[in-house]
Amino acid sequence: MKKILVFSVIASAILIAGCRKNTSLSESAFNETPTLPSIPFDYNARFQHLSPFGEVLNNEVAALGRVLFYERKLSANGTVSCGSCHMQSNAFADNKKSSSGLALGKTPRNSPTLCNISRQNRYFLDGRDDTLEQMVLKPIGNHLEMGISDIASIVNRVESISYYKPLFEKAFGDDKITLPRIATSLKTFLNSIVSYQSKQDLDPAVPIQQLYTFDERVGRQLFMMSLPCASCHTGDNLTLGWSGSTFANIGLEEHYTDKGATFMNSPQNGDLEGFFKVPTLRNIALTAPYMHDGRFKTLDDVITFYTQNIQPHPLLNSNLQTGGGWGGGFGFGISDPEVAELAKVTSNNDGKFGTPLRFELNSYQRKCLIAFLHTFTDTKMITEPMYSDPFKK
Repeated sequence: MKKILVFSVIASAILIAGCRKNTSLSESAFNETPTLPSIPFDYNARFQHLSPFGEVLNNEVAALGRVLFYERKLSANGTVSCGSCHMQSNAFADNKKSSSGLALGKTPRNSPTLCNISRQNRYFLDGRDDTLEQMVLKPIGNHLEMGISDIASIVNRVESISYYKPLFEKAFGDDKITLPRIATSLKTFLNSIVSYQSKQDLDPAVPIQQLYTFDERVGRQLFMMSLPCASCHTGDNLTLGWSGSTFANIGLEEHYTDKGATFMNSPQNGDLEGFFKVPTLRNIALTAPYMHDGRFKTLDDVITFYTQNIQPHPLLNSNLQTGGGWGGGFGFGISDPEVAELAKVTSNNDGKFGTPLRFELNSYQRKCLIAFLHTFTDTKMITEPMYSDPFKK
């Protein structure tokens, strides 16, 4: 009993010391109060590039949401914010396999990008929430992330911080702080995070030969025609389906440890073992590591998987099987004969229906495909002041 007590005391001391260390580091890099412009940024102007139904964002609500997004005082020990795991420089993803949350606890999944989240209708990698208002509060209550077990107590925390009442009054017309208003503010800020200024967004308005380098054109041909990439990553958001909330089993494992979206199993849906949300490829060069568990460190690792290592799971997406949904191109290729020739790939498929696709890419083709994936990067979004941390010195 003594040994257990001593161990508990030591463990508690280490945990507290760790938290204090994190707080000290945070204090050296951040101000205690946010720095905001006298006139709020025009979040709605950016949102309109993505809004298909004419929805309008309230700039004051988005400005409040920005402060809440970066508010470390919403975590149990005052060291973690939403922005700790969704960093603007990484297109609002995390550059770690598992994010570090409260007391350096590790999340079981990689933190995905938040850009163009308004195009989604299910949230988290397994789609467990169907409204953004539900989703934004979950990390705050998660014991590994921000650690507030009683979500309702967030209201008291926010009320105790002096700069919030004026912000709520500007956003909602009075200074009443409620949980729905906190959720609405976070949702509004996230909806404003729109990526639309990559090189890819100029295609096809600008002639391909002018828009892309030669290597990028070869990569584009590989992506669109020689490989099945565009069967799941297409359209203006580079994902499967308009909503961005389509799920697929891509054959990462024959027997998944993380079962994915199986909570949605039903007679209508069938078995969804290994199904995860098909992500947007916007800013993909900034969001490493890759897959739901961050298992692949580089884009080259991802290419190796898709060309050589897809596993024969019984629920494997048909676009990744021989004789499946992929028809060998999507009609967006380049007529340049030299580009087409350099983008030809060797197929190592065994001819059996339903087996994983296999391709041989040479080093130049890999280089070109990666170069094309870099054209999805929106450098404006990742440096846009309206999305930056208002507490940062």
